[in-house]
Amino acid sequence: MGPAQEDDFKGFCRNYFARLCRGYRKALDDTLVRAWLYGHKNVSDNGGALDMSARMFPALAAWLSDPTRPTSFELRGETVDVEEMALAILDRAFDPDQPGFWGRDAYPARDQRTVESSVLAYGAWLVRDTTLKKVSPRGLECFQEWLSYFSSAPLADNNWSLFWIANHTARKALKWDYDQSVIDDAWEIIHGYDRGDGWMTDGPEGYFDDYNWWVFGTHEMFWMQMDGESDEALSSRLRERIRERLEVYPHFFGSDG
Repeated sequence: MGPAQEDDFKGFCRNYFARLCRGYRKALDDTLVRAWLYGHKNVSDNGGALDMSARMFPALAAWLSDPTRPTSFELRGETVDVEEMALAILDRAFDPDQPGFWGRDAYPARDQRTVESSVLAYGAWLVRDTTLKKVSPRGLECFQEWLSYFSSAPLADNNWSLFWIANHTARKALKWDYDQSVIDDAWEIIHGYDRGDGWMTDGPEGYFDDYNWWVFGTHEMFWMQMDGESDEALSSRLRERIRERLEVYPHFFGSDG
């Protein structure tokens, strides 16, 4: 790829991301931390879905991690403020005094918000030198309490243990309170699912599903990025099994895509 092609590709990615952010902004309610999608409304999720915001957060954070990138876009006559949307989550979503609060009421403290806590913590680590510095002291305090709460229940006997790993590891990398023993115990659980050639069974024997790509792959790389230097042997082990898994990944697709 030559310089001109590279510039074209970067421009395409920037415009695609801007359109994605514009669509996300249009789905948000007035709190900027919950979203409504077209179709049937989930009455059990009062005020709109938090998961859409949680899943968008690491994408917003990845963009904002580079201080040379613009923090907002002008698109079709509208301003789409990426940093405003990220800051809204960090400042409001975890504060019980704010509208749209995502709650801290599970018992044991393990539900879908445990899943989301992993990517939220990772996203916060991505913007540690940029947007995170603009969060209010109250917002940071509530965020840390929320992350701690949703990683305090007993570990899960499946890929979910990686959510504890990402949550605690991000807090470790950010120099917040964390528990190394939880990370170590979770890795022991995850290693127990390794069936060779890069493949992981998801809890019960023989459960080889898409989580080989979406959690076993992604969250292992999250750990390597945030704290891989602390254990080179573990990093090497993870790289090898991810590499082996990816070698056969093209065979899951037909010639027509």
